Amino acid sequence: MKQRFWLSLITCLAYCIDKELYKAIDYLREQVRVLVEHQEKENKRILLTSNQRMRVVSKAKRLSRKMLEQCTELFTPDTIMRW
Repeated sequence: MKQRFWLSLITCLAYCIDKELYKAIDYLREQVRVLVEHQEKENKRILLTSNQRMRVVSKAKRLSRKMLEQCTELFTPDTIMRW
């Protein structure tokens, strides 16, 4: 009985944390969309330093190709993989 209680408690906690993470991800995606819109209005390329490229690539390589295609806004997945 105790084990079932703890399992239920941990499941509820994990669900709440996941929900908050999804909200944070949605917020960050919206920020990126705003940056893309701003960049398109000015018709300027986004130039990254090598340090910035390395940071983006290290995060992108953790994702599957399908997920990368769904969530990337500023750069194409091919560009990111080339870096």
